[in-house]
Amino acid sequence: MNQMKNTKGITLIALVITIIVLLILAGVAIVSLTGENGVLTRASDSKNKTDEEEEKEAIAIAYNGAITESKGESVTADALNSQFSQNGTSATASGEETIKVDFTKTGRSYIVNAYGKVEKFDDIANYLKVGDYVNYPDKNGNKILCKVLYNNEDYGVQLVSLNAVGSVTLGSHDPKIPSDIVSKSSLEKAKWSYNNAIKTLNDKAEEYRNPKYTDEGKARCVGSVPDAPYSEATDYFTSSYSYMSNYNGMFKNKDNNYNEDWNQLDEIGARGNVDYWLSCRSVYTSFVTTEFRIRSSDMDALGKYLLYIADQGAFADDREYSSGFRPVFRLKPNVKIDDSNGGDGKTEQTAYELK
Repeated sequence: MNQMKNTKGITLIALVITIIVLLILAGVAIVSLTGENGVLTRASDSKNKTDEEEEKEAIAIAYNGAITESKGESVTADALNSQFSQNGTSATASGEETIKVDFTKTGRSYIVNAYGKVEKFDDIANYLKVGDYVNYPDKNGNKILCKVLYNNEDYGVQLVSLNAVGSVTLGSHDPKIPSDIVSKSSLEKAKWSYNNAIKTLNDKAEEYRNPKYTDEGKARCVGSVPDAPYSEATDYFTSSYSYMSNYNGMFKNKDNNYNEDWNQLDEIGARGNVDYWLSCRSVYTSFVTTEFRIRSSDMDALGKYLLYIADQGAFADDREYSSGFRPVFRLKPNVKIDDSNGGDGKTEQTAYELK
């Protein structure tokens, strides 16, 4: 009897082991078919690659036909569309200097440059040019009219708000001052606002960032470092003037973070006529006063001083200012342009729309 029970137990264990082995083998088989390097995945990738090559070839054939008909003149989107129609190709061309071709069946898009080179349109950098107008839908449901500030390998595609979208208060009435500082002197509050201004301004940009188009941490205030927005001077200001002896090492030092943005804004004609903050600091010092400022577009005055310390009995004063704010958004590479409205990005009225 015991021998029969043992035999049944062994048989049951063997059965369980067999089932486990079969499940493992089944899992391996599924992975080998559908995994990242599986047979089905490789087959799908191979088909997609073949389809892309066929679409590129269709564009090249149409381009060559358009060149022949135009007798060597530049190829236009209309000329390509005429060739697509003649060849029975389900594609639509749009744009001018850089032509975009959309294939309606597959949803793939391509870029054709002035020399006929065809590239898959999978990066917004292939489409937008510095200085183009773009409407950026912020996360609050509003469209912010922007210009392309940068488009390069280091900074990606960055849009700058053409106008100030709001107001930021810095100084002794800064709403971001923490509760443990609020009860302290106006000077202490102004000092906190000054020392934290770069973060305050860049954090403000995040309030407008739309995660559909811009990754977390890729929104910033104009005037900050394009690829490292929270960069700032790591040292604190010191002076040999005697009236500063009690204040040395209390305030963060000046920086030149604004330089690159400021020059680029001039390049694209977008410095603007209204006053707005630039995300960097300046310090003016003399034998009678030292002023700690946050730069603004009013560069003649080197910005607005949040506090100053004077030689008259080491008198310290505080200030508060509210100024406009211009966010900068770095677009995700896979953002697409909505061509349905016919925008060409050349004017405010024909700004590109984002899908």
